[in-house]
Amino acid sequence: MLNRDRPRAPDSSDIQFQREHYQKVAPDPQYWPAIWDKVARIRWEGFSTAELASINAPMLIVLGDHDFVRLEHAIATLMQIPNAELAIIPDASHFALFSEPERVISVIKHFFEKPDEKIPLATPETGYQPGKTR
Repeated sequence: MLNRDRPRAPDSSDIQFQREHYQKVAPDPQYWPAIWDKVARIRWEGFSTAELASINAPMLIVLGDHDFVRLEHAIATLMQIPNAELAIIPDASHFALFSEPERVISVIKHFFEKPDEKIPLATPETGYQPGKTR
């Protein structure tokens, strides 16, 4: 998914956004090189299938259709979490929440505000029936 063959330097231009935002809020902005070194050394292998299957809370997985997180990975994750939903933001990257927050926030808002009891989805067998299917 991500190219981890070459470690990025803390002053690298491709992480300028993260660096600048860290430095705006950090108690010690000069600590960036040390914190970046720690982040760059993380070799997280993800959650196991059993861990994903054990998540009972509703979950929204959001990614852009030009995200560096691959759609196949998002779908595989979605299929493992019992109460997960997937939202793809059209023509967006991984950083859509920062570049176009209104597009992402509207999706998140809908996720939090939808009723607990959902009307079943229409299928070819049931057809669309106002008030009975959606």
